[in-house]
Amino acid sequence: MSKNYWEVYFNAIKQQDWEQAKTSLQHLNNIEAENPQVKLKLGDIYQRMGKTANAISAYHESACFKKAA
Repeated sequence: MSKNYWEVYFNAIKQQDWEQAKTSLQHLNNIEAENPQVKLKLGDIYQRMGKTANAISAYHESACFKKAA
């Protein structure tokens, strides 16, 4: 299932559809909660959308990610 969201994300990036990219990453964040790359990419999308506070929050979550033992 996550493969479909990744495909939607990459297609949205090609079309510069930031809202669709954000939506697919939010779904991926729920599915792949252990993947800090999703949060990093979400920060990039928020930055492109001009949502600086959301971007900083997503970058912070990505940077502070700790894998469970």
